[in-house]
Amino acid sequence: MIMNIIDVRSASKANVPQWGNAAQYIAIHYLGVVGQNNRIESGGYGAHYYIYWDGTVYQAADHNAVLWQVGTGGYYTQKHPYARNSNTIGIEMCVKCDGNSSNASDPYWYFTEATQNACVELVQKLMRDLGIPASNVLRHFDIVNKVCPAPYVNNNSYKGTWTWDQFKARVSGSSPAPAPAPAPAGAYQTGMYKVNVDDLAIRTGPGTKYAACGSITDKGTYTITEIQNTCWGRLKSGAGWICIDADYCSPAGSSGSSSGWNATGTATCTGSGVRVRQTPGGTILGQLGVGNRFEVDGQKSGDWVRIKVAGIGIGWMHKDYVMYD
Repeated sequence: MIMNIIDVRSASKANVPQWGNAAQYIAIHYLGVVGQNNRIESGGYGAHYYIYWDGTVYQAADHNAVLWQVGTGGYYTQKHPYARNSNTIGIEMCVKCDGNSSNASDPYWYFTEATQNACVELVQKLMRDLGIPASNVLRHFDIVNKVCPAPYVNNNSYKGTWTWDQFKARVSGSSPAPAPAPAPAGAYQTGMYKVNVDDLAIRTGPGTKYAACGSITDKGTYTITEIQNTCWGRLKSGAGWICIDADYCSPAGSSGSSSGWNATGTATCTGSGVRVRQTPGGTILGQLGVGNRFEVDGQKSGDWVRIKVAGIGIGWMHKDYVMYD
């Protein structure tokens, strides 16, 4: 399985109000505030899964947990005839906003590319595992009259966020997602990075699940010697890891050219329908089947291997499906 799901169920188990979820529907939410969270509130409000800005997925509750997530709460109007708390698995997508974050109808809410890609993969996995059809993948807005998730209700494609129809098409595999706002060249390569925010956390490991152990406040340029989990870079100084996503950093130089190609060998695909992506975990360029051949150039980014395929070009493929010659 390509997706890495971090299990945090034990932290929220005591907050689960009921058990016995029939798991017939999937509801997509947004966090509703600018930030990241992976815990169910003490009143039982929350979702089974949370997806962070960098695409990290956290499971906060068992599938048979009944959480307060799609009910009317005595305030909203029921729209869907069947979807309820007792038969719906919830997914919270962490979100950003460049406008008024206290207004769900503000046009400047958006999801990162990594969050959207991870959500699609998670939904597809849940559909397979639980036997849920694509027609039962809903917005919170489709169940009650709440503007949630705001980017998929507003549907204005701000900062490359997909529309709801485009998300559903991606989930069902009927069409590719639109091209998101492009990441800066070399965004997932080792090399020099300029910090563009006032306070960037340094963490003990490659992801937000790891504790903060410092911060960068000088907007300086730093050397990254290793990439993991798509957009987390290890500082050459040994101080820890930082997120080098385009929202925080920009490349100031790379250890290798992303446009050139110097093959170091060949390999074979070992899986069926394996996706080749533009960047590690990014936009899908095409798919390979069992036995398809390709070149490799030795470049890696975490669990991803850079390859070159006839008819597709240069892209990235998960290492689990690469058999080297």
